[in-house]
Parts: sequence; structure tokens; C-alpha cells
Amino acid sequence: MVGPYVEHIKNNPNSLLSKILGIFTVEAERFSKVHIMLMENTVRLKDPKKLRAVFDLKGSTVDRLVTKRNTTLKDVNFILTKRKNPKITKFDGETTKMLVRAMRKDVAFLSSLNLMDYSMLIAIEKTYTST
Repeated sequence: MVGPYVEHIKNNPNSLLSKILGIFTVEAERFSKVHIMLMENTVRLKDPKKLRAVFDLKGSTVDRLVTKRNTTLKDVNFILTKRKNPKITKFDGETTKMLVRAMRKDVAFLSSLNLMDYSMLIAIEKTYTST
């Protein structure tokens, strides 16, 4: 899978898949082997203090509601948030097209490898606009 993954990332600079920086196996005398995958940070905030919410979206509503505060939220939480504030993730037309195109290519790539678990992490940062 490493070869196709690298090719996909190279050929799709707008891919939304997390970039894998390295894969390591750590062995210790008192523990069994642990495999670690180092990935780039996908959440880049202008001001971490203004983080409002983080959503882990899988495209399902089955068991996808979180009731605890200060945790990563899920699909049903996102739907409820969008109902209260429809513009919370409003993008211009070009950005929307780019995101949809990237997602379609990513899903087609994962599907070609018979992988079906696709999750999108969305972080909402509070911003202020002057009018």
C-alpha cells in the first residue's frame, strides 16, 4: 500500500488524506512490539485559544452523537451545529469544488485498495469579521 499511497499524494496535492511522515516499530524488553505511524498535524489554527469545536465525520449517524463537553464531536453533533448556525462551514464556490474534487479522488483511491474507513476531521475556529 505504501507505493500507491505515495503516488496518490504526489499526484493529488489537494488530497485531504493525512500525510504519513514515517512508520516505526518500537521494541522494549518488557513490552510487546508497538507499531507507530507518525502523521502530519492536520489541524492548523491561527489562534488555538479560539478553537470552538472539533468534529470527526464519517458520513453516518449511527452511534455518532457525543454528549460529553470538551471532546471531539461526531456527525450528529455536526448536523445539530449546522442547524443552529448554517454558515459555520460556508465556503466560496471554488473552495467547495476543490474540496469535493479532493474527497472524490481520495475516496476512489481508498476504495481501490478495498479500504472503507474514511473520516474527516474538521476544526472550527472562532473568527471575528468587521462589518
